[in-house]
Amino acid sequence: MNVLKFNYFNVYYQNVRGLRSKTQEFYKNLCNSNFDVIILTETWLNDGILDTELFDHKYSVYRRDREVGGSSKKKDGGGVLVAVLKSLHSKRIFSFESSGEDIWITFDIKHNKLTQKYLLCAVYLPPPVTITSVDTFVDNCNRVFELCDLHKLIVGDFNLGCIDWNLAGRSTDSLPGMAEVLVDFHCLNNLQQLNSVVNSSNRVLDLVFTDIINCKVINSSTTLSKIDPLHPPLVITLPFQQTSHLQNNPNNKYLNFRKADYEKINEALDAVDWASLFDNCVDVNQMVGSFEGTLDQIIERSVPQFFKKQTKYPPWYTRNLIRRLNEKEKIRTKVRKYNNPLDVLELRILKKRCDSLLTDFYNNYIRNVENKVKNDPKYFWTYIKMKKNAHNCLPATMTDHNGSSSDGTSICNMFGNFFAASVSQGVNTSLGGASDCGTLCADTFSNIKIRHNELKQKLESLDVSKGAGPDGIPPLFIKRCSKTLMTPLLLLFPLWCR
Repeated sequence: MNVLKFNYFNVYYQNVRGLRSKTQEFYKNLCNSNFDVIILTETWLNDGILDTELFDHKYSVYRRDREVGGSSKKKDGGGVLVAVLKSLHSKRIFSFESSGEDIWITFDIKHNKLTQKYLLCAVYLPPPVTITSVDTFVDNCNRVFELCDLHKLIVGDFNLGCIDWNLAGRSTDSLPGMAEVLVDFHCLNNLQQLNSVVNSSNRVLDLVFTDIINCKVINSSTTLSKIDPLHPPLVITLPFQQTSHLQNNPNNKYLNFRKADYEKINEALDAVDWASLFDNCVDVNQMVGSFEGTLDQIIERSVPQFFKKQTKYPPWYTRNLIRRLNEKEKIRTKVRKYNNPLDVLELRILKKRCDSLLTDFYNNYIRNVENKVKNDPKYFWTYIKMKKNAHNCLPATMTDHNGSSSDGTSICNMFGNFFAASVSQGVNTSLGGASDCGTLCADTFSNIKIRHNELKQKLESLDVSKGAGPDGIPPLFIKRCSKTLMTPLLLLFPLWCR
C-alpha cells in the first residue's frame, strides 16, 4: 500500500569560514538538524580531517579540498563540500569539475514510482573575483549543460556583491564585465537566482541558480556553524510528492551466547552419535553440512535470542533526548505549515533545550571514552573505529564498466565477479609441473594427523573476547564446548585435509 504526501526537500547552505577548529561544534549541531543535502563553502579542510568527524552515517560526503603546497600556488583555505542523504543515491561526477573550486553531484528523488534526477553544483569563487575566473566557471557550466539534461541547482559563494538581482536581466550596462557575464549566463540558460537574503553589508554574495519550479530560498533558523555576518546561512526548499511504502520489520535477531545454557548444550552434543551420523554421508561436504545442521539445532534450542532494533542515532543519544528531538521536528513542521507565532516561540525554546541536552550528553560520552583509555582501551578503540570505519565512508552508489548499483547484494556480486575475473586471468596454465605440484600437495595434506591433545589445547586457548566468524559462532561457544566438540572435529579434520 502506497501513501502519497506532499513534502519538502531541504538543502542547507553556509559559507562556514573554516571548520578545522569547529568539528565538534559542527557535529553536535548536525545531530540536532534534519537536512537532506548540506552544502558548505570555505571549509578549509585537508586530508587530516575525516568525514566522520563532521557527519554521521546517514550522509554520503563529497569534498573538494583546496590543494596547497607542491606545484600549487594557492594559499591555504577555500574548499567546497556536499553531503547527501544516502537514501538519495548520489554520485560525484569528476568529469564535470572545472579547474576552479567546484564540485558536481547527481542525486535522485523517488516519488510515486517515478525517479527525478537532479544535478547539483557547489562552487566557491575566491576574491578577488576576476573576469577570467567567472568565464572559466561559466564556460564549464555550459559544457556540462550540453552533456547533462537534468534539473539544475547551482549554489555557492560568488563574491559578486555588485549585482542587484532584482534588476538583473533588465539591463547590464552599469555592471562590470565579470558580473555581466554571470547575469547573461543565468538568462541564457533560463535559470533563476533565488537568494534575496542580504548580508550585514546589505549585499548578496551567496547565490542560488536553478531551473526548478517552486523552489524557495529563506534565511535558515538552524545553523550548523558559527555565522559569518557576510554570509547568512540559507535553506533551499524543493516541494515534491513523496511515496511512502510500508516498511519491513527493522528488528534483527541476535543470539546471546553469554547467557547460553552450556550444560544443556554439552549434554546435547555428547548425546549425538557422530560416527553413525557421518556414516550416512557420501562425502566430506555432506558430513560438514550434517555437523553444522546438528550444531544449529542445538544452538537454537539452548541459546537465548533477542531482537536489537536498528537505530539512526549516535550512541550517546538517550530516550529523553530522542523524545525532545521528535517534539522539535513536529513543532518545526507546524511552523512551516502555519507560521503561528506561538509555535515559533515553542520551537525556539525546544531548540535551546535540545542544544543543551545534546552538548551535555556528547561531552559526557567523550569524557567517558577518555576515562576508559587506561582501564578499558577496547572501549576507546571502538570509538576510533566507529569514526574511521563509519558507513558514510562507503559511497551510496558503486560503478564499474558493466554498470552501477545501490543495492548491497548487487555491489558484493560486482566485487565477486571482478575478482573472479582477475584471478582467472592471472592463472598461468602453461606450467608443466602444475599437475605434479597438485599431486605433491595432496599427498602432503593427506599425511597430516591431528592429535587429540593438540586440538584440545588450541580450542581452550581461544580468545573469548573476539567476535564470531562467518558462521556466527563466537570463540566463547567453542571454548565452553571444547570437550564435546572434540569427537566430531577429530573425525572431520583428517577428511578436510585430503
